[in-house]
Amino acid sequence: MVSGTWLRRQMCYLRLSQPVPPKVFLAYRFPMNLERLLDRLVTLGHPPLLLIDESREPAADRVWLAEVCARVAEPKRCLTLADAEHYANVSELGPFVVYDRRAAAQLADAIDPWLRQE
Repeated sequence: MVSGTWLRRQMCYLRLSQPVPPKVFLAYRFPMNLERLLDRLVTLGHPPLLLIDESREPAADRVWLAEVCARVAEPKRCLTLADAEHYANVSELGPFVVYDRRAAAQLADAIDPWLRQE
């Protein structure tokens, strides 16, 4: 089962106005999971895939994404942002969104050439 912290964070990301019963939420949330797409991503012919994680993510999450990346067929790239937490250190402070300049630069430096490749 998932942790209460994960569940609250997911509901917050979706900007739900009030909590949804966990069983209902998970029934709709888990079908969006990357693992459900793996059967298509392990064979050639899928669109290019750029998987990004952050160095300050929990170790288990980084290991999981590395294992997923190892299974995915080309074209792919796996990137770990240095000194970054979930969502590349982007935070909301009330109506303001705060970006980490270093993490944003790492993302731009990786994404720009990735999108330009043929």
